[in-house]
Amino acid sequence: MGGIGKTTMVRAVYERISREFEFSFLVTDVRNSVEKSGVLNLQKQLLSGIWTKKANISDCHEGATIIRRLLGDKKVLLILDDVNYSSHLEYLVGNPEWFGSGSRVLITTRNEHLLIRHGVERRLKVEELNDVDSLQLFSWKAFKRGYPEEDFFGLSESFISYAKGLPLALEVLGSSLYRRDLSEWNSALRKLGRVCNLEIFGILEISYNDLNSEEKKIFLDIACFFNGEDKDRVTEVLNSCDFSAIIGIKVLIERSLLTVSHGRLWMHDLLQEMGWEIVCRESPSEPGRWSRLWLLKDVEHVMTNNTGTEAVEGIYVDSTKSGVDMDVTPKSLSMMNKLRYLKIENGNLPKGLEFLPNSLRILDWTRYPLKSLPSHFNPQKLLELSLSHSCIKHVRIGMEPLCNLKTINLSHSLNLVSTPNFKGMPYLEFLYLEGCIRLNEVDPTIEVLGRLTVLNLKDCKNLLHFASSVGGLKSLKVLNLSGCSKVNKLPYDMCHLECLEELYLNGTGIKGLPTSTEVIERLNVLNLKDCKNLVRLPSSVGGLKSLQYLNVSGCSKLDKLPDELGHVACLEKLDVSGTGIREVPSSIGLLKNLKELSLAGCKARSPKSWNTMFDHFQLLRKRSHIPSGFSLPCLSGLHSLTELDLSDCNLSEDAMPCDFGCLSSLKKLNLSRNQFVRLPESVGQLSRLQWLYLNWCCKLQTLPELPSHVFVSAIDYISLDTLANQIRQYHSVLKRRFVNCFKMVENESCKSIALPLLTLYLESKAFSDHETFHFVGPGNEIAEWYKHQSVGSLITIELHPGWFSNKWMGFAYCFIFRLLKPLPPSVAWYIDGEFRASGEQLHNCFSPLFGKEWGQPVLDHIWFFYKPRHQFYLKNKWPDIHGPLVFSFQPRYCDGGKIMSEETVQVKKCGVRMVYEEDVEELWETLLKQHNVRINTKRGLQHYDDDDVATSSSANLAHPKRIKHHHLDSAGPNGIPYIHDQKHG
Repeated sequence: MGGIGKTTMVRAVYERISREFEFSFLVTDVRNSVEKSGVLNLQKQLLSGIWTKKANISDCHEGATIIRRLLGDKKVLLILDDVNYSSHLEYLVGNPEWFGSGSRVLITTRNEHLLIRHGVERRLKVEELNDVDSLQLFSWKAFKRGYPEEDFFGLSESFISYAKGLPLALEVLGSSLYRRDLSEWNSALRKLGRVCNLEIFGILEISYNDLNSEEKKIFLDIACFFNGEDKDRVTEVLNSCDFSAIIGIKVLIERSLLTVSHGRLWMHDLLQEMGWEIVCRESPSEPGRWSRLWLLKDVEHVMTNNTGTEAVEGIYVDSTKSGVDMDVTPKSLSMMNKLRYLKIENGNLPKGLEFLPNSLRILDWTRYPLKSLPSHFNPQKLLELSLSHSCIKHVRIGMEPLCNLKTINLSHSLNLVSTPNFKGMPYLEFLYLEGCIRLNEVDPTIEVLGRLTVLNLKDCKNLLHFASSVGGLKSLKVLNLSGCSKVNKLPYDMCHLECLEELYLNGTGIKGLPTSTEVIERLNVLNLKDCKNLVRLPSSVGGLKSLQYLNVSGCSKLDKLPDELGHVACLEKLDVSGTGIREVPSSIGLLKNLKELSLAGCKARSPKSWNTMFDHFQLLRKRSHIPSGFSLPCLSGLHSLTELDLSDCNLSEDAMPCDFGCLSSLKKLNLSRNQFVRLPESVGQLSRLQWLYLNWCCKLQTLPELPSHVFVSAIDYISLDTLANQIRQYHSVLKRRFVNCFKMVENESCKSIALPLLTLYLESKAFSDHETFHFVGPGNEIAEWYKHQSVGSLITIELHPGWFSNKWMGFAYCFIFRLLKPLPPSVAWYIDGEFRASGEQLHNCFSPLFGKEWGQPVLDHIWFFYKPRHQFYLKNKWPDIHGPLVFSFQPRYCDGGKIMSEETVQVKKCGVRMVYEEDVEELWETLLKQHNVRINTKRGLQHYDDDDVATSSSANLAHPKRIKHHHLDSAGPNGIPYIHDQKHG
């Protein structure tokens, strides 16, 4: 890309390594040199430094021969900067045999294909600068030092954002602002994007000028309309305009005018701005003479004053962003007979519309206000028709077949009562009619659409049936009838949909599937959620060899799954939650690829019937001596299962699966809203388990020993007497959440539970360097260990010069909060930190705390949180930062990050501590002084009372690093284990 720094880089390389070669040549700006004097003159310049004879050569071929003869045995460094024609390389560098051993030839160009054509295999695309380097380069130009002055920091970031890492722009902008005051900086900032910088655009425009006429049109179309769009879709649109789009886009990519990322075309902001400037130059005073219009003010001017001309080829405008409805005059498009693209949001037609150009390839008019299109509209080259959210009632488009039309989108057109006749649209591929609530049938000619791939009729609530026959829809891949509540049966010939991959029938009135569905071998998604009338699945479902996702949740009349379900070998996700199913077929054990299984809310049975439900698992169970009816058998066949949801199933302790441990891939286990008193010990054997949900398990009294990395959520865990008796089970705990578990803290405060866990966590370098720690539970006290404490949600700590050292580990926070009224589920806690001196930001975001899944905390709760320094993006910048650091603790709505009012959530107090390695020692000593813990590295912390303390030896209270030779012997009085020292006995 122009201005990216190619010349600067090769100059630096030349200065650094040129002395290592016999002959060194740096030829900058080859493009201009050749344009002024020709290639022959460049050859003479090279030869003048190595040939004693007068370089009197007659043509380029002779010059190439002499260069090859004179340098063939020499170690040469030759740098050619800004080459734009292959002949430059042919006559100046030829091939590697032109130069002696150890020679190096460096070439810079804006055209990668030039290098490919010349056989250059080692190619490097120069990337834009990152934000840190951009700030440094900009600062050297604007302030003559490597960082901005304090008052100019925010403005500097704005200019850096505009430059998007382009060194040329950073240097030009920075230099123009040197020794200017704040008012001048603000004025320059307001000018960005509105008035072009000729120095920047002059360099960038060189690449544009090298394009041919068609490539220029493609570049301007993308700059004005398609930046960030899907590459394949843009290619199709450009092809419809009779462009050779595939090779045209490839050329723009090779010239560094476009990039492709995740299948989308992207253009650097400054290149896009250059494209806009080129269009504006077409007629400086009248937008109606521009080839492309994309700004609302310009489109309004043209449409309301009727100044459009045949020069206009495209209009893309969104008036909804400004909140203004744009009026369009009836004849405003009458002169635009070369218009290819028309995309409007919210354009009013108070006096109707007399004319639409037949030259259109895209007609996209969201909220089109009329009931029909102009009668004389006959767009033979139309590719896409999109009139979503429109007032259109009938769709009639001309009298001639529309052989180029591939997409029709009439979604959410609430007045639509009929679809067009499809006989004249033989190549239609996409038909979107979602939310057309007055539509009661689709035109029968739909069955002639042999190329239709997507048919979306979602939420057409008055649709009775969409087709009597679908035999002609040979290419259909996606059929969406979800929400069509009056559709109660499917066409008999569904088996003819050989290409169907996704079928959405959720919320329909169907009672069953046609037996012919087994022939649809490519089907991988079948969604039947909330089909309240569905009573059965056909045995033919076993023939769906490619099915990966099956959802029958909420089908309350469905009480049985077919035995053949186990033959669906590719099934990965099965959701039968909220159904009336009473047993699972034995063949389900064959589902080796099943990753997610949900049986949530399937509780229309006693706990004993759960055992019966799983009793026929062949591969899910091991031979067990446990009598039937007391527990669920093990699930040993589901080796791929990562998520299992057994919530709200009325499970008692006896009905629990006997062995969770065999689920070797399980990451998420939801056992919320059940009746068991304790969990099977095998839960602790789930080595990959990350999330365990035990919310509203009111009878649960104890937990098994769990892997240290497991996040446990236990809301209203009211039967847990104390966590203290189980502290040894959490010796490397990372995340625990005990909302409304007040009984847990009756005898001891939340801080006396959380701080030992934090201590053990900090001791484990494996965790504390890479993982966060957080613990939440009832409480209203902050431990003195948190040196910086403040009432409310704000706290400031001062970082003095020299505060940073390699022993600094991270930040430990805690804060006390109370909900003043219930909150929605889309809430997350944020800790924002800002360094006032430098403007650097710190952001921590916790997962949602409130709402349906997480519960509503009552009374005061305290949240402990630790984040290691390596997880902050500042990383290597820490040593250079000092001054006041202000933290704020506040909940925000997840959508948009809006801060919640103090009338909703009250943060009462907060605390922060900068944690150094020696602080961990101090925390141990603090805990020991409280006389309520016994420490052992193998088993974590064991709580005991003061009488035990009086009789215990000092060794029992030693720091874990000093007792690493100890091990637990048999239990002593009150169940407290003795500690035996191997060295001293």
